[in-house]
This record gives sequence, C-alpha cells and structure tokens, in this order.
Amino acid sequence: MRHSRRNVLRGIGVGALSCWVSSKAAKSGARPGFLDNAEAPSPAPDLAPSPAPRAGQPGPPMLLGTSVMDAPLGTHYMDARRNALVKSLGFSHLQTDSDHLSVNEPEPGRWDWTDADKGLAAAREAGLKWQYFPHFHWPPEWYRKTARFVPCTGLRSGRKLACMSLWSPDIVPWFDHGYAALAEHYGRGNDKLYAIYLGIHGDFGETLFPMGFHPDEKKYFGETGVALRDFWCGDDHARNDFRRSVEAKYRTVVKLNAVWGTPYPSFDAVDYPAGAYSASADAVSTPEARRYWLDFVQWYYDSMTKFTGEVCRIARKYFPNSLLQIPVGGGSEKLMYGQDTTALPKIARQYGVHVRSTHGGYKPFPQAYAAMIKRIATPSKVYGVPHWLETGGDITPERTVGRIMEALSCGNFGFWEFGQNIASAAEVFREYARFLTREKPVVDAALFFPTTHHRLIRKDNFPQRLQEVGVKLREVMDYDMVDEELIEDAGLEPYRVLVWIEGQFAEARTLQTLAAWVESGGVLVHLGGEPPQTVEGDTAPGAGLLGLAPPTAPQPGGPIAVRNTAFLRHLAAHTDLRAEATVNSVNEKASVLASVENRPAIWAMPHGKGWVIVAAGGDQATFMELVRDAVYNLSKLDPAKPDALEVDTDWDGVYSTLLATGEVILYNFTSEPRAKTVLGTTITLPPTSLRSVLVKQPDRRTFSRGDSIATPLAEAM
Repeated sequence: MRHSRRNVLRGIGVGALSCWVSSKAAKSGARPGFLDNAEAPSPAPDLAPSPAPRAGQPGPPMLLGTSVMDAPLGTHYMDARRNALVKSLGFSHLQTDSDHLSVNEPEPGRWDWTDADKGLAAAREAGLKWQYFPHFHWPPEWYRKTARFVPCTGLRSGRKLACMSLWSPDIVPWFDHGYAALAEHYGRGNDKLYAIYLGIHGDFGETLFPMGFHPDEKKYFGETGVALRDFWCGDDHARNDFRRSVEAKYRTVVKLNAVWGTPYPSFDAVDYPAGAYSASADAVSTPEARRYWLDFVQWYYDSMTKFTGEVCRIARKYFPNSLLQIPVGGGSEKLMYGQDTTALPKIARQYGVHVRSTHGGYKPFPQAYAAMIKRIATPSKVYGVPHWLETGGDITPERTVGRIMEALSCGNFGFWEFGQNIASAAEVFREYARFLTREKPVVDAALFFPTTHHRLIRKDNFPQRLQEVGVKLREVMDYDMVDEELIEDAGLEPYRVLVWIEGQFAEARTLQTLAAWVESGGVLVHLGGEPPQTVEGDTAPGAGLLGLAPPTAPQPGGPIAVRNTAFLRHLAAHTDLRAEATVNSVNEKASVLASVENRPAIWAMPHGKGWVIVAAGGDQATFMELVRDAVYNLSKLDPAKPDALEVDTDWDGVYSTLLATGEVILYNFTSEPRAKTVLGTTITLPPTSLRSVLVKQPDRRTFSRGDSIATPLAEAM
C-alpha cells in the first residue's frame, strides 16, 4: 500500500525519517527481539489522556509506532515538541528510512550513515528507541556499472530497472554485505539498533515486485510510471530458475508435456506460458493451459517468498536480539506483485520476524477488513506470528478510530501511524488509549478466498464478489479469511462455519480437505448452484459436496418461499428476497429449506456430522441472510450444532468484535449516534466512536474457537 504514500514522500523527500514506537509490553519470557520489555514512557502532565472507559479488563498494550518528526513536511515543521507529543501518547519506537531507491554506499567499502545517525540521535534525544529500514535492492550507481549487477527485466516490456533481479546470483551476498556493514556501524546488540524493518524488494521495500508506485521512480520506469505492469522475470537467471523448478516437480519432460500439453524436447527448452507475455493470451481454456499457468504463478510467488526468507535469515544472523519485521503491502492481490500473503507469515515465523501489513486505514473499515487486512491478519494469527497494521498515508482522525477497530479485531501486536496523522488526531489517541491493547477476538467463521480461481481470472485486483459480500457481512458478524494454501497447510479446525462466496475452480486436494472437514462436523455455506470444478475440469467432487443431482442447467429464479422458518428466521423475516436461479432437484438426502415454485432454491446437504448449505441463486441480499442464520441459528437445523453468541446482528452501521474475555468492542461507523442493546445491556455510541460492553461469558469452548493453531511467537520465544 505504499503507493498511497506519494504525497507524504514528496513532502519528506528521499531518505525520509519514519518512526516506530512501543508502549509497555508484557514480560512473557519471549526470545529477545520479539517483545518490547522496556517501560512505556510516562505521559507528560499537560497531555495526560482522558480515555474512554473499557467495560472489560484490557489486555497488554500494543506496541505503537510513528514517524520521527525532525524534518520539514509541507508548511509544518515537525520538531522535538512533536516527538514529545507522541511520546506522551505512548509512542516509544522511532524508525529511519534509508533512501528507497539507492544504497548509502557511494563508493565500494565507504558507507554514509549520516541520515541514519541523525535518526538515532533524534530518538535518543526524545528518550525513545530506534529502528532502521534499509533498502538494499536498488543498489548504488557504482554497483550497477559492474558485471555483478543483474537488473529487473520486464518480461512483456523488456524494460530494465535499476533494481536487482530477484534471481541475481549476487543478490543474497549483496544483502549480506549490507547487513554486515549495518552491524559493523551500530553493533549486533539492540542498544542502538533496537529493531529493523526489513526492506525486501519492489518500490518501497515490501514483499513484492516493482510496480512504479514510488514518486521518484519514473526516472527508472519512464513516463509510463504506474501504468506499467509487468512480470519482472525476463532475465536468463530467472528463466533458468523456472526451468529448474519445473524439472524438480515433474522429473521428466515427458510428464511435463503431458500435464502442460506442450511439445518441449528438453527442460532446457522450457519457456514461460504465453499468458505471462500477454494478458490476452489463453491461459485457462483447457486443463493443460490452466496447470501451465498456475505452475508459473506459483513459481513467481515462491521466488519472492524464498528471497524474503533469505533476507530474514541474514538479518537474524547479524542482529540476533533485535525486533525484526517484514512489510507486506501492495493494496491488492494482483498476480504481478508476486506476494503470497499466506506463505510469508510461515517464513517470518521460521526466523522470529513480525509481519507488518501496510493496509491500515487504506480503505474505510468494512472495505479494508474484507480485503487485504484479513488476508494478511488471518495467516499471521494461524501461524502464531505477531501482526502489525501500518497506515499507507494521510488519514483523517475519523479514519483513525476505524484503524483502532481494525487492530483490535485482528488481535494486533503492534500499531503504526505517521506522525502527521497522530498530531492531527491526538485527541483520538487520548480518548482511546485503553483500546490500543492486544486481545484475542473470538472468530469461528471464515470466508473462503478462492486462490485457484483468482489466479486463473488473472485480471482482478481482488475477488470482486468476495469483497462485496464480505463488506456487508462484517456489519453482522466477524470472520477470518482463509485461502487454499492455508486450508491445506493448517486445516479448518478453528472454524465452525466456512462461507464460499465465489470460485469456479479449486484444487482437487482442497475439495477433498473441505469434504473431510464437513464430514467431521464443519458447515460450508456456498453461494451458487454451479458445482466448483478441479483444475482438470472434474465437477463430480464439487457436485457431490453441494448435494446436486445429475447436472442440469440452472432454472429460473423468483420470490422465495421459506420452508424451514425456524432455521431461516432472519431470511423468513423478509418478504422481498429472491433467488436469481434454482435447480430442478437435489440429492435425496438433502433438505430443501426454501424454494421457488417447488424448485429448490436453498437446501442443506448432510455429510457425516456436518452440512453443506447451498443458495442456488446469486442474490447477495438473500445469501447474506442465509449466512446470518447459519452463523447464529444453526442449532435449529441441527440441534447438535452450537450457535454463535448473538452480540450484534443489526444492519445499522455498527460493527462489533467479541473478545475472549467476554468484552464486546463496538464501533459506530456512522456520523450519527447509535443506541445498541447487547445481550440485555444498552449503550449509546456517539458518532464515529468506540465503546465496549461486558457480556456474560458462555461455555468456554465458544471462546476457544478461532485461536491460533500454532503457539504464538510472542509467547513461545
């Protein structure tokens, strides 16, 4: 999301200073570098906050971060007085950025640490800790003139950037060279360099390829600027790596050709699929074309993930005691970014590195939550990796309130904000000081991110219907977001309900895993009566899962007649809901819940201890009411199934998050006051505000759902 920082970066200039700050963290015996065990700074007397009350017992404080304010920005001069302001609000950790598009080694072996030293000095003067953000992937001019330099080369454009190819034989030694110099200057301890934000690649050091988003990057991209989109794997080293990867997977070229439908005489002749060269080239019309394309995309993603792991390894080698973070950004799931938001937390966990998402407040709360925020926060939680949210640029004080709700709902470990935003929203931080805490939200429902389908569509930034429905559902329920990789790697045990909103294709193993989860007691709610198919085109597993009778063409929809009003009580309360389509018949074991002229519109198919509930038509309003009933009223379908605690199910612009302590956080997203009654407790929420209520804690099992399946790093290390 750093492309949204353009105005900020133009104001600060190259080598801008940013800052991280932390409040007092719980002493949990963590491995050095994971927890800030220092005391939080005491608020200045004249800036003492008057926080809004919490109904429950808050968890330990989040670590808080902001930008060093000692350089001109627009018409304001950010000086030590503003550093004192952020310190008084609990911020205690300052970060300095290196030049985003070069390296501070102007001559071989001679390093210029002037800007970095100024950042360290500013932090120490303010009584705060210091973090550095190096960018080694855009090397200095002298290095680019050597034979060692392999530039990023666009596959479609042929354009060569001043950025190192991810597959350069020298990129790992070069990064080692940079971190060695960093350690030599500041020492390997964390007394000076307490934390490092690991610059990986791309425009701003994030875990993705260059896209031309940096305001100073046009000198490398040309006047096409951000309009240029490419796969940056056009160099020979990248091609050879692709060939090695497919040889390792398929072993023989005969098998490769059989799977891809290609005539390659040897692995040395293997090339990228046509779709990599042109967006209009076929990549999905046949099973062979689909597998060829998916293999390419997976290799592209894996290359960035593997390199991120190398950077984590190098940094941890030189800085064994420092807090390390990786920036996961981009603002979308565009394939050319090469960013695997599920694999990256796994890599981070190996080296004791935190994940810092750059998507805080990048869209209004529900739109952001139903997209990149939960895409990154969910695997971070599942793999037990501390998760942070960072802002992408200027935001309003009102949006800052939503950011705090994002952080609470994600169980954030840390929170980062630009200094100018804090200065303009100081009253927000004072009012909600008690809400900036690390909590365990109760989440036992998840939305399915259709990995295979999304990669085959190719052009979408994010699955559109998934986000549209997810935005609306967040008003009445909380959820995680799981993709095929997470399902295969970690399973669905933490979840009671999985919602499949879109996705024509899925891997066969994903459908098998889903079927096994349903058999063991899970509930899948599926939008659409068309069975999902495997990459190879097999519809039988999907049809069996959905309980479809022998395939027939979709039938006309119309006004719905609800048959099971006890279960579908929310849906039955509406008289204007429709089904866009129906089916002729369903499996004889299925229970028809709603129909249109006696044709099944909604049905529930039993599988072992679980159910698959299907809405044949694509009407979103009908489907959302069905999901609401499946989450909160499931016991009326199956008495053996528990219901979620119905703390807030109104479509009223108020969002809720249930915490494991029994506290419910309420966020009034509207500009008008709202009165809410939560399980008998009524509370009034001012416009754009946070409040909380404490509910009677039910069976403890309810609150164990959605916890990490892995021991959190902050507790394990």
